Amino acid sequence: MFRSFGITSLEKDNFIDRQKIRTVFFQDKDIRQRLEGIVHPAVDRKVKSFISANEHDDYVAVFNPLLF
Repeated sequence: MFRSFGITSLEKDNFIDRQKIRTVFFQDKDIRQRLEGIVHPAVDRKVKSFISANEHDDYVAVFNPLLF
């Protein structure tokens, strides 16, 4: 996914360079909107799956900053 946004470098421990991601995504509105179009639906599916899996509980709480 990150390669499609032009992010190809990894840190020496083979993790994505988070600072580079922040720089790219927050400076380019089009890239940020593309990423949101990928992430938000995936998070929505995960939340709905969690709620469905716990539908017989009295309460289900979901805390997700993407909902706001």
